[in-house]
Amino acid sequence: MRTAFCFFAVSICVLGACGNSGKVSGSTMVCCSSIDNAGEVSCGCQTAGTVAQGGLTSTLVVNGSSCTMTTTFQGTTSTSMGRVVVSCDNAGAGAPSMGPDSAAASPPDSGSSSTEPDSGLSSIAPDAASGAPTFDASTEATAGFTPVAIQSKLTFWFDPTSLVQTAGKVVTWTDLSGNGSDATQSNSAYQPAYTGAAIHGLPAATFLGPITFLRIADVASMRWGRNDLLVLVVFRATAQSATDCMLYQKTSPSPYDGVDLYLNSDKPAPSMFAGAQLSGQVYVVSSRPPTTFVDGSVHLLGVRRAGPTLDIRVDGALSSSMTNSTVAGVDVSAIGADAIIGQNGGGAPPQSEFQQFHGDIAEEIGVNGSLSQTEIANLEQYLKTRYAIP
Repeated sequence: MRTAFCFFAVSICVLGACGNSGKVSGSTMVCCSSIDNAGEVSCGCQTAGTVAQGGLTSTLVVNGSSCTMTTTFQGTTSTSMGRVVVSCDNAGAGAPSMGPDSAAASPPDSGSSSTEPDSGLSSIAPDAASGAPTFDASTEATAGFTPVAIQSKLTFWFDPTSLVQTAGKVVTWTDLSGNGSDATQSNSAYQPAYTGAAIHGLPAATFLGPITFLRIADVASMRWGRNDLLVLVVFRATAQSATDCMLYQKTSPSPYDGVDLYLNSDKPAPSMFAGAQLSGQVYVVSSRPPTTFVDGSVHLLGVRRAGPTLDIRVDGALSSSMTNSTVAGVDVSAIGADAIIGQNGGGAPPQSEFQQFHGDIAEEIGVNGSLSQTEIANLEQYLKTRYAIP
């Protein structure tokens, strides 16, 4: 397998940005075509020495025409040795199996489809008879993947290592995407608790109610328009969670256009299923299994829009889907509305237990734009493995 990617300089060097000149933003870049410990061929570009970004540290040592690249991410270090090349464009590295240019690896997942009118729920569960091109993270993921590989596509990325706590309460969840979209809570009464060993022994933000949430400021990068999108959340919910309890919400006033991902859906009837919503009348509800998400089990839940298709994904696989023209037409920017994690906290003042989530949230990832089937599988399998989700 051959992989091409750029490491990090003072600013992020996106795949292909090194170009044939080997320079980015006036900084001299060195491109190293190498073979790692597992025999994988790769090519990366960065300035010589050590640079760090978003939890990844990489050190490039150059000795004449030879080079050595050492990378460390979350305690795992790998070293590769190779030769200096003019650029990764002509290093002999083929199309990457991970990273921003991997979209050609496989067709997009269109999910199941429905031809019902553009109002109200229109979702069906995938099955073998439908012929829908579903995919499963456990069978299509690339080994060794981390979200750093597609960091340029991330709008926000909150992981356990970026929680900032004061006196046992979460005051900031630092965004690792590089966009600076931190989730914060300045009111100590509304701050989630910090749990040092939560899901699979990793830290998490613990939402205890009756008003507990984090807020992401409404900035240009959080306004996703009619673009494709993906939000993934790793959580463990308790039975105290309210109806439509929010894992992620960025919604405008009625007709409530925006992205919502929630549990205990009340559409089309009260249930303990999960819901993914782009507008008050454009939503999908998960199918069995599971029959409930608020029993203390750990889950990975996702909402995805790909053109006219809206999916809700559960534990790395498609759960329910709808396809119609309304899906593609909804502008989810919700200008003027902050994104909220843990509650419907947009009111002034917020309401007690209003769509309040109870439990742990360990990681959230948001993408504004298209991802390939392989990239989504990589993200989901990375999260499933990290949190031991079956």
